[in-house]
Amino acid sequence: MDEDTICQYTGLTDKDGKKIFEGDIVQAGWYKGVVGYEDGYFLIKWNNVNFLRKDLGYWANLDGFQTIGNIYDNPELLEEENVHGTD
Repeated sequence: MDEDTICQYTGLTDKDGKKIFEGDIVQAGWYKGVVGYEDGYFLIKWNNVNFLRKDLGYWANLDGFQTIGNIYDNPELLEEENVHGTD
């Protein structure tokens, strides 16, 4: 991890107790998104999905929610589409 890319801590942790920072890539089920800061609160900008809640605090408390990387060290994680078995 490049220490120059560490962003603001959100005050929240994922299901494994890992601290969540602005710029982290998070995953809930099949869906991936990036933690951002906008209008005074932390949110998730979901990758190609508009119907999920953006409130980070809501997701951080759910069992399947996890941090899988960050946009600086692991941008390739967002290249995959949010697809969940639809043909």
